[in-house]
Amino acid sequence: MKKLQPYILVALVAVLAGCGGDNIKFADKQVKTICLGQWDTDGNGKLSYEEAAAVTQISKQFCSTNIGSFDEFKYFTGVELIYRESFANCLNLKSISLPESVREIGREAFGGCGQLESIDLPDGLTYISASAFEGCDKLPIIGGIRYADNYAIELAGEHQQSYTLKEGTRMVADVVLAGIANSTGSITIPEFVNEVADKLFMNGFHIESVKMPGVVNSIGKFAFQQCTKLTEVTLSESLASIGDYAFRECSSLASIVIPAGVKSIGSWAFFDCTGIEQVYCHATAPPTVGYAAFKRSDNNPNAVGAQMPLPLDCKIYVPAQSVEAYKSAAGWSDYATNIVGYSAQ
Repeated sequence: MKKLQPYILVALVAVLAGCGGDNIKFADKQVKTICLGQWDTDGNGKLSYEEAAAVTQISKQFCSTNIGSFDEFKYFTGVELIYRESFANCLNLKSISLPESVREIGREAFGGCGQLESIDLPDGLTYISASAFEGCDKLPIIGGIRYADNYAIELAGEHQQSYTLKEGTRMVADVVLAGIANSTGSITIPEFVNEVADKLFMNGFHIESVKMPGVVNSIGKFAFQQCTKLTEVTLSESLASIGDYAFRECSSLASIVIPAGVKSIGSWAFFDCTGIEQVYCHATAPPTVGYAAFKRSDNNPNAVGAQMPLPLDCKIYVPAQSVEAYKSAAGWSDYATNIVGYSAQ
């Protein structure tokens, strides 16, 4: 084989470089402009696959822009976390392909992307934060659960297909079994899920019962707020914290057993749960309790000015040896007349 002359070799390299064989071809001009401005490290006016793979963080470079598609995002294989509001309010965004490296999608990451019709979710994705797809009304229903709604999931009406849960998954949508849409409205949290996200079941007017076996250790803020048909809740023995407003206005709830491991109960956690008659606190040391956790609205029509919340009309049962500790503890002292001792069987 004849050797190419040096000047011919140089010319051939230049031609090949001009063909962009090692560079990404972007379908959307604004996406290209943003990517070049952020990550064209050699300044050649192009973005190579190598430069894309070197990117480890997407924050708000695309937030509130007019991009229409970003399927080339799949080449950004160093990105594991899509930060909060990264693509929020991209009103014209219709499609995006996530890198296989992505493990977590932050809160409101795609919030307000009302034209988003498709998104490729990688198999390794393990967590979708609350509100990640708020307002993405055109996203498809998957297994009876919609990714597009106010809190990353949405009940899918009459759709009751099964939804396969993968072991170890903590994706917000995966916390919900297909039973969420059935006529009984009963929910059982899978054994491997260890937290209930903020607002996850908020305004779930159909939900009647919830069971939390296994390792659920925290319930987020507003998690069950206004689940007005909720009558029965079985909390995990591993539970350590109940967030602010977690069960606010669950007016059909008649009783609640708070496991011994709970260390904190947030403000307004059971506010306006007017149907509650018994609260059982199994902890011998009083958990910290936030403001108005077990109170209700004062609906006195004759009251003048701002109305202070009143204690719920219920008994709060605590271990017999801990009655005085509860009655004198900060926050719990508001319910001193409600607190009653019980003896463990």
